[in-house]
Amino acid sequence: MAGKIRIDIDGNMIITGNLNIAGDLEVKGKTKLKEVELEKLVIATTNTPEESVPATSGVGATSEVNTIQTNATAGTATIPAGVPEITINNPNVTDNTLVYVTPTSSSQNNVLYVKSKQSLAKSEFGKQTGKFTVGFTNPIDVDVKFNFGLPRQHCSLRPVKRVRKGKCDWGG
Repeated sequence: MAGKIRIDIDGNMIITGNLNIAGDLEVKGKTKLKEVELEKLVIATTNTPEESVPATSGVGATSEVNTIQTNATAGTATIPAGVPEITINNPNVTDNTLVYVTPTSSSQNNVLYVKSKQSLAKSEFGKQTGKFTVGFTNPIDVDVKFNFGLPRQHCSLRPVKRVRKGKCDWGG
């Protein structure tokens, strides 16, 4: 292979040339790229409230019919008509996470807001879960679609001269 592919004693591979993969590529660690060209980008998938499974046992278990599970740091969701709120379980929610919500359909002049946020805690199954609840003070009679975003907090609210450029981005 004329030195085009090298594997060192730690298992690191260096390829001098292109790499074409016909199947899927799964990366367990970080990925550093200089340039990205995509045909389609899927950030994450979520289940709708109708697909959620009710939690009927365990400490503090309540009906979780209006709960969405996702690892997306930005996405869309819908609060069904007649329902005051939905909860979005997301492992990216921490004590310092800011949660932004923006309605994308009519809310009949009712204010959509983040009603609560709970940081990472171990669930009864041992997984790390955080969550936030979005809704209205009272249920309304139309479905309300909204966008949510969880910007990663690399910067603080210090004076601008102390915040390094490029240190705030979207992602848990």
